[in-house]
Amino acid sequence: MIFVNACIREEDSRTLRIAKDILKNENIEEIDLNKMNLLPYTYSNNPVMHGIKDEFIDLSKKIANSDGLIIAAPFWDMSFPALLKVFLEKLSIVDVMFKDTGETCLGIAKCPFMFLITTRGMNIDDESPLEQATPYLKALCELWGIEKFDSISAYNLDYSSSSIVEEKIKNAIKEGKEKLDNLKK
Repeated sequence: MIFVNACIREEDSRTLRIAKDILKNENIEEIDLNKMNLLPYTYSNNPVMHGIKDEFIDLSKKIANSDGLIIAAPFWDMSFPALLKVFLEKLSIVDVMFKDTGETCLGIAKCPFMFLITTRGMNIDDESPLEQATPYLKALCELWGIEKFDSISAYNLDYSSSSIVEEKIKNAIKEGKEKLDNLKK
């Protein structure tokens, strides 16, 4: 499985703490987005515009053929950090993740699932229309052909006592392990 670490804080990241606990007994390959020099595509740096091989094609193929994609990302600006969006955009390569049929796109990734691990400081639950990470990632799964999506979150962490925060984190870890086990079936 591929684990994408999109946690911007290197220390004291509640999201990363939950992810590391959920994944501690799993066979994963971690991709730390903080260690990559990710810039959004522009006309001048987009390989498709210039007919050159995309530097992300091998990584995109690896993820497309992985046993699962797990993403840890905090809730930022109603979604997730822009760094993750840039990364996902670079992975979304025609004839690797999807095919263009001339009328629509058809997902071709063999990866069976995507799992989001997140925390929110605000009191915004998973069903809130203010939470836009999940709808985007579900749409991306549809584009890529990833059949299963699930997520785990702990929220209202910035406005809760430290004991309640700890309880929410422990509950998220427990539920996250169960959800990941179900996704792997």
